[in-house]
Amino acid sequence: MSKLMSDLLFNVEREIAGSRSTERLDFQACWGIDHLIDLHSSTENYAVAFEFHDDIFVIDNVSEPTKVRFFQVKTTTKAKAWSINEITRQPKSSKTVKNSHAGKLLINLRKFPEHTDQLGFVSNQFFDFAKIEELPCTLREISADKFDNFLSRLKEEFPDANETEAELFQFHQTKFTPNGADEYIRGKIATFIDEYCGDIETNHSSFYFLLLDQCRKRSKKLADVSSFEQLLQSKFVTREQIEKWLEAVRDKAKKVSNWDAVSQELRGQLSATKRAQLKRKWFEYEADRWNIGNAALVTIRNQIQKEIDTLLLSGEEYDLLQVQEKILPRAIQLADEMSLYQDEDYFKALVLYEFSVFL
Repeated sequence: MSKLMSDLLFNVEREIAGSRSTERLDFQACWGIDHLIDLHSSTENYAVAFEFHDDIFVIDNVSEPTKVRFFQVKTTTKAKAWSINEITRQPKSSKTVKNSHAGKLLINLRKFPEHTDQLGFVSNQFFDFAKIEELPCTLREISADKFDNFLSRLKEEFPDANETEAELFQFHQTKFTPNGADEYIRGKIATFIDEYCGDIETNHSSFYFLLLDQCRKRSKKLADVSSFEQLLQSKFVTREQIEKWLEAVRDKAKKVSNWDAVSQELRGQLSATKRAQLKRKWFEYEADRWNIGNAALVTIRNQIQKEIDTLLLSGEEYDLLQVQEKILPRAIQLADEMSLYQDEDYFKALVLYEFSVFL
């Protein structure tokens, strides 16, 4: 095990005071997703952690890590630019003086002094010391005076702070607002899937919910781990995992459901109005299907797939309506148990949809 791997495993992370709101966590997760998609376009065998030492933590190479980067992600609805004074301001109360935003990043740097190559400060708001087109940037790149001012302020908190440390601070503005994060990331994921999977027929929302859910899981308190591999599983999203998820998208696209085939099969068995009603529920279910945040529907879907497998292995012959008739009661029973409230046509469509991948 390399020194950096050992340091990551045994270096105690900074305590995160209080609980994060879901909105704030999701904003951080969206920026983390945005960043890891950018990293995926590079050659790095990256790993991105959530709520590990800081809001976002990046390793350059999972196999042989040599560099780490810390990112604080700050959300604010105030239409006020960040200043050097605000970033280096130490909140004070009658009893305590807390670390500034910059001070917290510096503390992280000093845990990994030989391996840190960036201390990122990220916000949806702009900075009064840099133009938008100059971001991301360091203060050294902006002006010597602003850099000296920043270092001077940092020294008030850490008298031994030096130029080399101050040069590692980099400032980023998000490409989305708190209210627009969801829409932005969905669009970025759609472009990402098109780039890596080609022009396939898929529900991009499924990949969005998958990534968001995985990021949320990794934002939870660190589990007890005894190896670097366990640490990666607990807190990081890696290039290898993204590749596997993309491959799953490609595989699912090959098994895409086919309403036209089902509708044709049902001609002569159902009236035009019944087929129209079923079609509406079909596409309603399709929109819901890959929302992994809907645990009840995911459970029902998985159980119905098992019921279909059993039916296919039985050797018996059934037409579509007979398949529906056989499995529908089980779908409704599961829905009652999971408190998922939909009308019967929805579950008819669910059964036919899951069966359709075999047609």
